[in-house]
Formats: sequence, structure tokens, C-alpha cells
Amino acid sequence: MKSFLQQVAEYYATGQGLEDYCFVFPNRRSGKFFEQRLGEAINGPAMMPRIVTMTDFLSDVTGYIQVSPVEAMMVLYKAYVQVMGNEAAPIDTFVFWGNLIINDFNDADMNLVDMRQLYSNLSDLRKISTDYLDSDLRQAIERVLNVRIPMENSDRFWREPWQGMADDGEVRRSFFSLWERLYDIYCTYHQMLREQGLSTIGMVYRDAAQRLLLLDERHLPRKVVMVGFSSLSVSEMAVFKALKQMGLGQFWWDDALDVTSLSELSVAIGMVGEYARMFPAPTALEPVTLRGKCVEAVAVPSSVGQAKWASHRIDLLKRQGFIPHPEDAVNTAVVLPDERLFIPLLNSLSGEIAHFNVTMGYPLRHANIVSLMHLVARAHKQAVRHGDEWTFYREDVKDIMSHPIIKSMYTREAMTVTNHIAEHNVWNVSAAWLCKLRGFDTLFSPLQDVADVQQVLQYIDRLMAFCHEVDAQVRRADVSRKPSVDDDEHDDDASIRELLPLQSAFIEQYVEALEQLKLAIAAHGLPVADDTLFYLIDRLIQSYVVPFEGEPLKGLQIMGVQETRSLDFENLVILSMNERVMPRKHGIASLIPDDLRAAFYMLTGSRQEAIATYDFYRLISRASRVVLVYSTASTGVGAAEPSRFIGQLKLLFGDEIVFREMKVDTAGVTPAEIPICVPKASTPMPDYVTPSVMADPVRAKCLSHSSIAEYMDCPLKFYLHHVEHLTDTSDENDFMDYGTFGNIIHDTLQALYYPPMPGGERREGVFVVTEQMIEQFKQERMRREVERHINEQYLHHEATEPIQGEALILQETIETFVLRALDHDLKLLSDSDAHSLEVIECEKEHRVQLDFSHDDVTARFNFTYKPDRVDRIDGRLRMVDYKTGNDLTVFSLLDDLFVAPTGNKKRRKAILQLMLYCNAWWLEHPDDDVIEPVIYKLRNMDEAGVSHGKEPYVFDARSEVNLDFRCRMGDVIAGLLDMSGDFSQAEPGSKCCQYCRFTDFCRR
Repeated sequence: MKSFLQQVAEYYATGQGLEDYCFVFPNRRSGKFFEQRLGEAINGPAMMPRIVTMTDFLSDVTGYIQVSPVEAMMVLYKAYVQVMGNEAAPIDTFVFWGNLIINDFNDADMNLVDMRQLYSNLSDLRKISTDYLDSDLRQAIERVLNVRIPMENSDRFWREPWQGMADDGEVRRSFFSLWERLYDIYCTYHQMLREQGLSTIGMVYRDAAQRLLLLDERHLPRKVVMVGFSSLSVSEMAVFKALKQMGLGQFWWDDALDVTSLSELSVAIGMVGEYARMFPAPTALEPVTLRGKCVEAVAVPSSVGQAKWASHRIDLLKRQGFIPHPEDAVNTAVVLPDERLFIPLLNSLSGEIAHFNVTMGYPLRHANIVSLMHLVARAHKQAVRHGDEWTFYREDVKDIMSHPIIKSMYTREAMTVTNHIAEHNVWNVSAAWLCKLRGFDTLFSPLQDVADVQQVLQYIDRLMAFCHEVDAQVRRADVSRKPSVDDDEHDDDASIRELLPLQSAFIEQYVEALEQLKLAIAAHGLPVADDTLFYLIDRLIQSYVVPFEGEPLKGLQIMGVQETRSLDFENLVILSMNERVMPRKHGIASLIPDDLRAAFYMLTGSRQEAIATYDFYRLISRASRVVLVYSTASTGVGAAEPSRFIGQLKLLFGDEIVFREMKVDTAGVTPAEIPICVPKASTPMPDYVTPSVMADPVRAKCLSHSSIAEYMDCPLKFYLHHVEHLTDTSDENDFMDYGTFGNIIHDTLQALYYPPMPGGERREGVFVVTEQMIEQFKQERMRREVERHINEQYLHHEATEPIQGEALILQETIETFVLRALDHDLKLLSDSDAHSLEVIECEKEHRVQLDFSHDDVTARFNFTYKPDRVDRIDGRLRMVDYKTGNDLTVFSLLDDLFVAPTGNKKRRKAILQLMLYCNAWWLEHPDDDVIEPVIYKLRNMDEAGVSHGKEPYVFDARSEVNLDFRCRMGDVIAGLLDMSGDFSQAEPGSKCCQYCRFTDFCRR
């Protein structure tokens, strides 16, 4: 079957004087393909005709220079301020509405709308019309667009679109105030543009239509051929009519497909058919039918998964011989209704297709360089000035450091900054320090005054300089990845090699946008507002689209829906065939209601859907193989709902079309769990036995209560942490972590119970604490000690610096916990005879060799422990441990200390810790064989202590409970030291897996 463009090309290839023709297409891609088809059809030498887009053709007629989007916004704001006067909003607020107004102006101009009538007082309006149209053309437009406005009900018509504003009179009045002055803004805006020799695209279309309707043949070729249009604006219809009247125009419509069984399709296909009757083609096209075609509908359980499946399907087409020239693959297209799948698709393409070509508009806002610059702008917006020094909020800096561009191209610098923040727990990072790092001077040099135009221009220059440096690195990486001509080793990386130039394209487009913003600010100044620059950069970039246009005549074709117009392919893979994506369902971003747009023949939502319907059926009409891929994901736009087009194909053709549905469904398929066991014999396991701490205190390796508890929870976690020395600590965050919180409480209490000697030397020997000392500490020193430790351990400030912000709230919480401990001790002392505590030590490290051997079990090991406090009261020796969490303080059986934490079972880790400490203390002090272990549960001091059943527990070294504990612990230690065993994972369902940071390794 011949393609549409091939049939048009063959019609003209037999004639003479092609150089007199100008062929006009809806986009550049179709023009390129037509040029190839025309060259193939011509026999012998010939002068090729001119081939242009409609915009280029009309620009030649008018001679206008189009204004850039940035400058258009700046000029519009000037016009807005001039018209609105004191009622004008700041530009930060105006930019969003400004984009809508610019689009409305362009749309109205392209449809030759009478702007005075459009923006008149709505309540008084009785008549609507469109500029420059005679009655015949107006009737033709209404027939094509199926538009009828009942003028006898005009009051209702003008009133109803605005009913949503009735509840808020002030908003309604403000809107109508702006609306009624939009005509003046429009006139002022256009006048300012013309004074500078500039024009919008709408102005080009309006002025070109005006000239041609007056039958002005100047600047026109001898013959104009309009090819492949599917929807015309009013100005384009006026141009078509003028060309027909002047005898200069010929028109080709792809109207050969007869699919009119459904009303929606009838409207879509009928619209093009009506155009064809108004402007008939020189000859009829070959008839096209969908019957007998092979159409597959494929359901994939994720959006990104569609891209991976598309790559697989293309490789299959190649192996089946449907892509005869894989190095070219120009007969195959992947269509992306959702442009967000563009990058995933490129990342998914295998090396089986040597080349691909991209022609589509990719929103610049999705590019990496834009997301990075958004973070940089936010950091500058939130930067703080302290005297002459600027600082950036640490979360802003961390976000920048974790961005892919920074991580990949400034790895060393990013690690330096991240480590600095983590080690010093800084809240604000010095701009001067950041600027000393390679490449960061351009990013972090502060913008001193956002209202100073020169400083703003310098800031934009720095952003562009950084972009150029990144682009240079990207290009160097591209060169380094390219293999030699004869190097087949890297063929699988073909698509990856082509990704790097795309990153350069994003950067170039972003730099161009910044350059336009800089020129606009230099020419028009910067309206004063606090966040004008940052808001302008962010908002203006939203409207930029990267127009990828490569060599369309080679390689797999990757296209947007709009770029498929007039083109035909043998193999089609269309992704995102979900409802509300294909066809795309969204309202037109406009201040003009749909009814009013329809009255002036402007584009409406329903007309957009009709155009999308025509484009879809036209696209698949000549393809031999069509694959429609949709997502069954339960989230996102059009979630899990296939496009209406899939249902329509079934309904229209039934058995007459080879329609296959399949599901690529991984839901409910869970990969078998692979148990991880690391043989101890193959690991550099630390020796916790030899040398003993008595023989060599310096080199001896020691277990602690936390490492033993870790082994009991999960041997694999013990291996990763203590054998491979991987950290399981969380990154720093905006809030104090539990470890720092507990340390501040411990050190504050130690300042009372066991203060250092004058000069800072460590105290040795018993220190007596009385009720009076505790009361005095509460009143005079406690707050100062808490502030000192928060500054030193958390904020890393000078000890005397005032506490502010979130740390001040934490200070109050810490003081509450400290007071609970102090009040508990005051009550103990008031109930005792001695009225004092004899504090033996606080936070002193011990290193001993414990022996829990029994029968045939040998469990001798080095052990280190550091009791929070050891004291005596009324002759009772106490081992005190402060806990800020919800540790359990009651146990009934020893199983409560050794049970695996699963389901409702909880291990009494705090009691296990104190039992180990008491045994170690008894080893060092054989006379202290009776010890009272005490947990100070600072969240609820009513639960303080340790209870065995319903009675307070007292450690007795020779009691049955402790002897049983030693046997049970001996088995644990023996298992840990047994080098013939494995480090295995925790039991399934273990609670220790819930918050373990090593789950990325074990996948439990």
C-alpha cells in the first residue's frame, strides 16, 4: 500500500516546473519525508521545489520577526501596568495569568476574532462576529465545526459561563474589571511589539490572512500546495480560500479512510471530509481500510514498564524480518502520547537497533538541568544573610548535592559537602566555604540584591557559566564513550551513546532560555518584587519545549502524536494507550470559556478530541502491524483504563480485524526468597578471645551488649556491621536523633552525679550527692548544662550561644526528662535514712573477660561495658541505666530476655543489658555479689526499676535465675564464636527487620 506522501509525490513527479511550487506542510517532519518520496519518484534531474511549514510560509508573507516567550511576557506586563495603573498586580502574581493571556491573544488572532467584541462588557453584548469573514466563509466554518450560537438567548449565554464566580462578589468584580480592560491591554501590547519590530505567531497569521483575503499576491510563489492538514484555524481557512480564489492553491487531504460507524468518528473524519469538499484535491487517493489488519493490545503493569516492553517488541520485529534494515528501521515508529516516557524509552532501547531519530516536543521542565537549577534557585531564595556572610539552608544544599548531575560530575565536592554537614550537623552552610569548591563558585555566589538589575544579570551569567561547564563535561563523556569504527565490543551501548547528546540539547535549550531572560531584563528592567527573578526563571521555563528534530530519514522513529501527521509506517508501537492520555483529556488553559471560544470559532476541548481521533485512525490506517500498549497501574493519569480507541476497534470491526490482547502481568508473582548465609570461616571475623583484655588491653577486640543483642536479633546484621564495618546509622536530618538526645540527658545528669575534677580531670572514687545538691542543681545549673550540651553535641556551636528554633523545643523536652530523674532520686533520698547517694562511677568504660562456659560449651570472650551510673543508697549497690524509650522493665521468664522479637513477642533488651553488666561488675568486684539493677524509664518513671514477675528483681550472682542466664548466654556466645557456622538472616517476620537499614542487602 502506498503511503499518503508517496501518492502526492508521484502526482507531481511526472510534471515540469517543480521549482515554481511551494509545498506547505503542518510540520517539518512530514516535509522531510515528502522530499525523500519526491526524490525517489522523479526520473532524471530536476529542480526541487520549496518545502516549508505553514508558519514559515505565512512569516514570508508578512516579513515579521517573532518575539521570544520571555520578552513577550515582559512586554505584556509593561502593557498591563500601563493600562491597570495602581490596580496592577506584581509580576510574581501576574506571570501565571500572563501565560494564559498570551495564549488567548495568539489563539484569538489566529482565528481572526474581533478583539473589541470578545473583551466587551459581557452583560451588554448582543452580537458576536469574526473579523474579515464574508458570509459564505463564515457559514462554511460553522458547517465544519458544527457551531451554532442561539442569539435569541444571548443573555443566558453570556451569563452562565460566569456563574461559578457568583459566590464571591469581589473575585467576580475583579475578573470583570480585568476582562473589560483586556482589549486595551491587547492593543497596547501589540503596539509595543510593533514599535520594536516584533510580532507574535498570532499576529503573523492574522496579518497574512488579511493581506491574502485582499487578493494581495505579493511575496507568494506561483503555485502553493497545501498537504496533509487535519484541522484549520479561521485564519488558515481564510488563507486557503484566498489561494483558491487567486488560482494559486492546490490542496491534499488524507480523507481516504472510511470509518464513520460511530458518531465520534463521524465528527472526526467528517471534519476533514468537509475541508476536502471546500478545497478539493487534484485527484482521489487510493482507498484505505482497517479490515484485515493485525492489531495487538498489550497491558503492562506499570507506566515505565511500557518503555521496556516496547524495546522488546521492536527487537522481536527485527528478528521476524519486519524491519529489513535494522541499521535504519525508518519503517518503524514508536509514538509517545505521554512525553514523560521519552527518557525511559531511550534507556530501554537495546543495541539491536543501531540508530534512532527523535522528533517531538519534550517539555524542558522534565530535564535534569532544569530540576537542578530549580533547586539552586530555591536555595538562593531561602539564603540568609548574617552581617556580611551569606548562608544556605542545609536541606537545600543537601538536595543540590544529591542531584544526579552534581553526584556524577562533582562527586568529590558533593561528598565533601555532605560529610561536612553530617560531621558538624550544621544548619546553615557558609556560601563562602561552598564557593571554594571546584565549580561551586558559580552556583553558590550569593545574589546580594534581587532588585538590582546588574546583580541579577551577573547571577544569570553565573548560572549560564555553570551550564556551559556541565555541557562541556557531557560532551567530553560523549567523546570518551564513542568506540572506533571497527570496534564491535560496545555495540550494545549504541543507544546509551546517543543519550549524551540529548543531555547537551537540554542544556543548550536551558541556556537559550536564560539568555532570552537576560536580554529581556536588560531591555525592559526588572519589576520590583521579592522573588521576581526566581519566580520568573521557574515559571517561564514551564512553557519551553525542546524541539528534537534530527535526520528523520534514518533510524527508528520516536515521535509525539502531533509529529505523526501525514506520515505512514509499516510498524507502529503506540504507548500510553490509556483513557485521558490517548486522546488526551484536559481543558484548554485559557481565561475564555469554551462556549465563548466556540462562538468565535476558537479551539475547544471537544474539537481537540475530534482532531486526536482523526490523527489516531489516520495513523494506523496504512500500517501493517499495530501494537497498542497501555498501563494497568492503579495510579496516575488514566490509571488502569484502556483508551476508548481500543474498544472502538473491537466494536467497529469485530472479526474483520486480527485483534489480539495480551497481558504482561507480574502482579502477584513474588520471586522466591533467596536465603543469605555467609560462612564464618570465609570472613575476617574479629577474634573476641585472643588476646584477652588482661594480656593486651589495647589490641583486644571486645563484644558489647549492643553487638550481642544485634547478633541475637540477626546474625547477618552482626556480620554486615561488625565484620564488614558497614554503618547502619541514619543520615542527619532536621531533628535530633535518639542517640544525641540520650547522650545530652546522660551528660547533664553526670554533671551532677559525677562531675569532673577541677581542670577537667576524670574523677576517681566515691562522690556523695545530697538532697540539697540536687535541689540546687535543679534551680541553678540544670538549664545551663542542657544548653551547653545541646550546643556542643547537636548544634556544634559555642557552649554559651543562645538556643533558638527547633532546638529550643527539644531543650524543654530534655529538661523534662532530666527533672523526672532528679525528682525520682529526691524521693528515694527523702525515704532513706542516709539522705545521700554515694556515686561510685558514671559512664566509665570497663574491659573484662567474661566466661559463661558450662558443660561442653566454651563461651569465654572479651566484653566492654559502660554503666550510666553505679551508686549506693542505704547500703544497697545499684546499677542504674537511663532509658528514653519504651523499654520493658518487667520479665517473668528468662525466655523474655532471649526470645526472638516476632509477632507480639518483645525481647527485654534493657534487662538483658543490665544482667550482662551485673555479671561483669561481679567479676571485677567479687564481694559485690548482690546488685540492684535499675532502669530509669524517663518517659514514665512510675515504671522505673526491674521487676521479676510482680516483685522487684535483685541480682544475685549465685541465684538460680542468674545461673540459668549464664547458661543461656553461654550458648549464644558459643554460637557467635563458632567458626564452623554461618551468619544467617533473622527469622521471617522478625520485628528487627522493620527499621533495619541493611534490608537493601538482604531483601527481607
